[in-house]
Amino acid sequence: MAMCEDGQPYAVPLNFGYDGRFIYFHAAPEGRKIDIIKKNNRVCFEFDILHDIVTGQQACDWGAKYESVIGSGTAEIVDDLKAKKEALEWIMHQYGGGTWISRKKF
Repeated sequence: MAMCEDGQPYAVPLNFGYDGRFIYFHAAPEGRKIDIIKKNNRVCFEFDILHDIVTGQQACDWGAKYESVIGSGTAEIVDDLKAKKEALEWIMHQYGGGTWISRKKF
């Protein structure tokens, strides 16, 4: 996720989950990104999947096969415990597969 503080960009890698409508990012309850979001909640994000490296005879012949998405929006800090649990389910679903949501153990 990328943010802006006092005209300076700040980007940080985060784990995320997507429910078809919202992207949920996992973050500590305090720290620089939380401080920035409280002052300026406009953010952007980028995700990519590297499929293959394309080699060549010269450096400029090299490349990559990949998929990516870039977007922007506003960030909201989730304080409600039930909503936090639901967001965590989507984050775990992203990394743990389709069966995670049915395991609901908090």
